[in-house]
Amino acid sequence: MVNIIGGPDGAVFDQLELAVPLQTIVIWTNRTAEPQAFRLGRPSSALAPQGQAGAVAMTLIPHTVTLELRSNLKARLTIAVSRTVAD
Repeated sequence: MVNIIGGPDGAVFDQLELAVPLQTIVIWTNRTAEPQAFRLGRPSSALAPQGQAGAVAMTLIPHTVTLELRSNLKARLTIAVSRTVAD
């Protein structure tokens, strides 16, 4: 699970890196009072404020992807997807 929380310079992810096996569903939750949007590759996804959750399934071939918060471009999370399949 990944949380979006308040940081000293605005919203941030609660971790910088996440390693998951292929076919994992990653859930992220907005814990800030403001709506947040993040970019996963080209498309953007939005989360309403306070406790709203979204999910993405890591079903593509093993890869690394970086999420960026639209409200704070310094806030990034790198997800590394391995060849191992989730149980």
